[in-house]
Amino acid sequence: MLGWGGFLTVICEPQKLLPNPPLQIACDRTLSIYTMPSMDNKITFLLKVLLLSLGLSVLIKFLGPLLAIPTSSTIALVAVCLPSVILALLFSWRLRQYPQQPE
Repeated sequence: MLGWGGFLTVICEPQKLLPNPPLQIACDRTLSIYTMPSMDNKITFLLKVLLLSLGLSVLIKFLGPLLAIPTSSTIALVAVCLPSVILALLFSWRLRQYPQQPE
């Protein structure tokens, strides 16, 4: 298995790989090519998530009261269920776009 910047991983027979090809991959038989998220530095990723979370919470705290949203149980139900529905739709779209390959 050869990773290129964390974005491209090619699975091939290990003895057929070239020693140091940054942009060239040689394989007799490529089994699969897929992309992977780059998580080389987990601390940087964690800091990004924490900073985005902090920014979102500050926006909600200071800009939230300026929005004229009436209080009702329907709006609360929509606010609670909407993120789960959006994620379910995104995951189902991705599943249709990238069908699973048999192993």
